[in-house]
Amino acid sequence: MEKIAEPWDEAQEVTDYTDTDLQYSRSYSTRVRDPEFEIHRLTETVRQLFELDNWSDTLDTALRVEIADAIDNQRTWITRDQFDVAYMIPPRGWVEQENFTEQELVDESDIDTDDPYIGYSAPETTRTMMDKTIDEGLYETKTEVIVSGLRRILGHQ
Repeated sequence: MEKIAEPWDEAQEVTDYTDTDLQYSRSYSTRVRDPEFEIHRLTETVRQLFELDNWSDTLDTALRVEIADAIDNQRTWITRDQFDVAYMIPPRGWVEQENFTEQELVDESDIDTDDPYIGYSAPETTRTMMDKTIDEGLYETKTEVIVSGLRRILGHQ
């Protein structure tokens, strides 16, 4: 789990703020249903790209990236101050600065499961933020938030 914040935890704004664990407790657990295995392919591609340990870490990362992008681009009424996110999500401007280049998805044969569900855990604060973006109508479902984050990281948006 220590790799989730690794892409952004060295950002100057973060190191100026704290040197403690930036990930917080991941007490919210759920799963994404993917009978077509398209989300599995997106997830495995991001997992390999960021060298994450598992799919749960990958979906948590995608959620955090998507929430940060929605906040930074003012597509939501959520603010960083409102939730005191303390860099649980990427710091202001990080997503935009990354300029994610389009990545080719892994082949279906690289998916080593026949389970149509992917379980993941995330901090309660990011779950609340995700729920608020859905309540605002920015996304229709939790799965849409996650898939948007995966696609953003892979340059497919």
